Amino acid sequence: MSFVKGLRCRECGKEYPARLQAGCEDCFAPLEVDYDYAAVAKSLTQERIASRPANLWRYRELLPLEAEPVVDFSRLSEVLIVMSGEENCKPGGAGER
Repeated sequence: MSFVKGLRCRECGKEYPARLQAGCEDCFAPLEVDYDYAAVAKSLTQERIASRPANLWRYRELLPLEAEPVVDFSRLSEVLIVMSGEENCKPGGAGER
């Protein structure tokens, strides 16, 4: 569950839905996340946050995400094979600078 209501311009106050957007379309100021603070106060405590692993996802309800993050390691081995491949060690290969 996310407590994010949307985005709000820091300067002019224009509201936007929670989506990837760099800044306000009207005044070009940065956008800030607009939270449902009443709902946050009812269910999210310091103890609950402190009991989670010490990483970014301990604050997941406060991140502007629609769903739980999914980490997909299925193609990681392909990346490692390419990066450690012999072609990177030859003159003119991808690893030469």
